[in-house]
Amino acid sequence: MKYAYTLRVTLDSGATWKDHAADPYGVRETDATAAQLASDLLNEAFEVRLKMDGSEPLGELQCCVWDGPRAQGAPAAVAASGTDLQWKALERTLSEVANDIARFEEEKRKADQAAASAQTAILNARRRLENLALAGLRSSMPQVMIAHGARRSREWVRRIEDDGTGSMADDLRAAVLEQRGTWNARRAVEALAAAGHDTDDKGARAVLRKLAADRTIIKTHPTSAIYEPNPDQP
Repeated sequence: MKYAYTLRVTLDSGATWKDHAADPYGVRETDATAAQLASDLLNEAFEVRLKMDGSEPLGELQCCVWDGPRAQGAPAAVAASGTDLQWKALERTLSEVANDIARFEEEKRKADQAAASAQTAILNARRRLENLALAGLRSSMPQVMIAHGARRSREWVRRIEDDGTGSMADDLRAAVLEQRGTWNARRAVEALAAAGHDTDDKGARAVLRKLAADRTIIKTHPTSAIYEPNPDQP
């Protein structure tokens, strides 16, 4: 027996319908009844729509089947979505999609965790690189060697030097202007320690040179790092 059939879909509970396929009418030859064919075709189409990407609503389906190879007159059978078979298919698909979401969320969580760990590792490595560079500067290591070893520019090395001595310079400047008197590396180390800075004689001498460069202090000994406040400074 040959049957003509068509499949339609509605997204507004039957207020309007549109063809389910580009070619709205087909012909199927089968020994099944018109009602069984309508149900089978509807289930097939429903399974196809369950595989959609979710960019549009699933909608409701209707399948009309006519006796004979032409769609004319009243259909011999009509099937509509909303049966137990389709509900079970929908339930399976719901579970599959929910499992996909759970898997994607877990993958994202792990990726975010890995990214956060990598970012922390990068920050720690950068901090260590800067501390090593500062240690080299305090030991009078040439800037060009530090830049080459760190694979950074000379400007980066100079910034590290400024950052490493800048806050210490501010605190030592305040101590010099408050306490006055003669200053050497040992006194500078003690004053910086009182301000919360951990440095040695070499580091202190670098800070004293910074203060001398901005004329806060002046060197009073030709060969030793001995300074006094600049009398021209307030």
